[in-house]
Amino acid sequence: MVIMKKYYIVLLSLLFLTNTYAQRNEVGISGGGMYYIGDLNPYYHFYFTRPHIGLYYRYNYKDYLSVRIFGNYGSVYAADSVLNYYPERNLHFKSPILEIGVVGEINYYKFRPGARSHTFTPYLFLGINWFYFNPKAKYQDEWINLQAMGTEGQGTTLYPERKPYSLNSFAIPMGIGIKIALSEHFICHLEWGMRRTFTDYLDDVSTTYPDPLILATQIDPIAPYLSDPNLLEYNELRNNNIDKWRGDPSTKDWYSVINLGFSFRFKNKSGHCEGMTPRYRDKIKDYRDNLKSKEKIRF
Repeated sequence: MVIMKKYYIVLLSLLFLTNTYAQRNEVGISGGGMYYIGDLNPYYHFYFTRPHIGLYYRYNYKDYLSVRIFGNYGSVYAADSVLNYYPERNLHFKSPILEIGVVGEINYYKFRPGARSHTFTPYLFLGINWFYFNPKAKYQDEWINLQAMGTEGQGTTLYPERKPYSLNSFAIPMGIGIKIALSEHFICHLEWGMRRTFTDYLDDVSTTYPDPLILATQIDPIAPYLSDPNLLEYNELRNNNIDKWRGDPSTKDWYSVINLGFSFRFKNKSGHCEGMTPRYRDKIKDYRDNLKSKEKIRF
């Protein structure tokens, strides 16, 4: 009798697991906010938050482990005149952010959408992503691409060691979140994550002020004013700030993404136990656990 029960539970368990893990694939849409941490905003989280939108695909490998491929588009912004961290510098920027990446998600609890006892879990995530950025500053009511202006002497003969920086970089996304199963097929998640980038020029600020005369003659006549907006107050290009601190090259820039996502988990297409309801699967699971605890059967 015990052996019969054992094989019965084994069979039901296999059917249960087949049905559960066949529904591994999700696609979703997300939105929320982006903000930046760097030379123009070194400490204040959630300051200058701007909206973003995104799409993602999630593969649910196990109850505790998922892999997510995502793409987001948004922007970041900061200004010395608003934050007052270093107001005399008087710099500002905005930049679009387009990111594509992959993260692994580790659930704190078992997560089984449709099962009454496993519809919520906190999770951690870590991965890698590529992103595109293009910092700009406003000059006479027009937003100018700063990378082309060589605002710290990049591309000039006086600073040959300073090369123009790339507008493509990589980052390490990491953070925390929560998942909630709204039904067997609809999932909601809310997360907050940081991106540790491999560039110090997300804000176009990294090292020291260059010679404004060199910028004007070798790059563009407006380049000195984008490098040091305070020059607009003078009638000539003064050299007071040459080689003085403009940014901190010892640290890389970061940006953050606050994400609210809604996804659809596809129905089982394998043909195995499509009619098995979440409630019935819960009963099978409870029955199996009770039998194991009472009769100490290992299988």
